[in-house]
Parts: sequence; structure tokens; C-alpha cells
Amino acid sequence: MERIKDLSKGIRVISQVIFWATIAFTTLIILFLVLPGGIVRTLSSISPKLEFFDQKIPLTQLDFFAKFIAGMMVVLSVFPFLLGLHHFIRLFRLYEQRKIFTGENIARIRTLGWILILYFPLSVSVEVLKCLLAVYLKMRVTLLVNSFQKNFGYLIVGVGVILISHVMNEAKKLQDEQELIL
Repeated sequence: MERIKDLSKGIRVISQVIFWATIAFTTLIILFLVLPGGIVRTLSSISPKLEFFDQKIPLTQLDFFAKFIAGMMVVLSVFPFLLGLHHFIRLFRLYEQRKIFTGENIARIRTLGWILILYFPLSVSVEVLKCLLAVYLKMRVTLLVNSFQKNFGYLIVGVGVILISHVMNEAKKLQDEQELIL
């Protein structure tokens, strides 16, 4: 049991570092989008660029609407990852407390499944925003069905995780009933 506690703590700490690094990096990206061009040039020796559809556009050339759409793309891309990582950290905190097969644990796993399902429509929204931004910037663009297909797997895995959580919940109920009988 001590090995599970130590392993869970290690996984939780690494996940927390990734969580906070992602928040810091996302904040930096949003600041580059929000700050006026002169400040961006002063803060950075590199010229930050928005890159998609194999084209690079300097951020200093984007107007408010284009920056807003780019910011929404960043937020919609990062939000489900951070939400999932938050629940993943809380799940491993439960494991650290030696709560391996509890209702709270099963609820966390089910929540992770719903977050995976949520990722699919959000990823489709990001693709739509990419196309909208490309049209707004007068870029040639084709809607990539491949990008929808690659994220469809998250939907399937999310359903699978939810089904597994239901099986775990039923198994826990059986275990609780057996403990009452004994």
C-alpha cells in the first residue's frame, strides 16, 4: 500500500507541475495577443507569429477581432486539458490517501470520461474558429475532415471511461453488500 501512495504522490506532483506550466504558458500566449504591438516588440527579441494552415502571420499585424478569435482558439484548446488534469490530480490525491475503491474515486473517473467527451465538440469549435479566422484574414483554406477524425477518438475513449466507471460503481455496490452480509 505504501508503494501505491508513493507512486500516486509522484504522479500527482508531476501532473501539478504540468498544470501550472500550462497555465503560465497559456497566460503568456494570451498576453502576447492582448498587449499592444509595441509592448510585444519591447518584451521579446523575437517577433511572435500566429501559425496555422502552413502560414505565419505576425501578431502585430492582427486587429482586435483576429486576436480575439485566436485567443478563443487558445482557451478552447487548453480548457478541457486543464480541467481534465485538475480532476486527474484530485484522483491521484485520493489514491495517496489510500482511497482506491470509493464512490468519490469512481465519480472522478466518470468526470474524466465526460471531459474527454467534452473535448470533441470543443476541438471541432477550434477548427471552425481556425477557418473563420483564415477567411477573415483572406487566406486560402480548406476544411480538413482529418482534424475532426483524429479527435473523434476522444469521444469514444470518453464513453469507454464512463462505462468502466459504471462497472466499477456496480462492483463497489456488490462489495458493500457482501461486507454487510459478513
